[in-house]
Amino acid sequence: MDYSAVITVQPDSSIEVRTRDAICDNLTREKLTQTWKTDVQILYLVGEDDQSLHPRCAQMFQETYPQSKRHNLTVVRYPNTGHLIEPPYLPVTSSNKKTYEDDVFGKKMQKEVTLMWGGETEAHAKAQEDSWNRIIMFFHSVLLKKNVYSLNSQL
Repeated sequence: MDYSAVITVQPDSSIEVRTRDAICDNLTREKLTQTWKTDVQILYLVGEDDQSLHPRCAQMFQETYPQSKRHNLTVVRYPNTGHLIEPPYLPVTSSNKKTYEDDVFGKKMQKEVTLMWGGETEAHAKAQEDSWNRIIMFFHSVLLKKNVYSLNSQL
């Protein structure tokens, strides 16, 4: 894998990591989990500004589904939304810092990197609210077998 497309060294020597393109570029149909074989319901939330996993990975995943099983997969896309679509009213995080330890020439070294998640604050916050409602409706419809699930976006 060419890490130059993933890692960016900033002028202040800090490191930013965006895996957005690298993962999908190395993804093949065979590597995708074939969840349709188990006949389970899946709700797939996609942030269109995800800097960790490119939204086209969701499209690739969707395309693996045979037409007869597509009713089991619901893909919801959120524009200007990043990777971490958490419950509503939690702080929106477009990046976070992580310390990695590496063994360089027999010496343990630590390096702090910034993992980029993407997303614009307002759009991401709206996606958190909408997705949380969808998740609850999804659980009710799938786990409790109640017909309360709606595929229409609230955005």
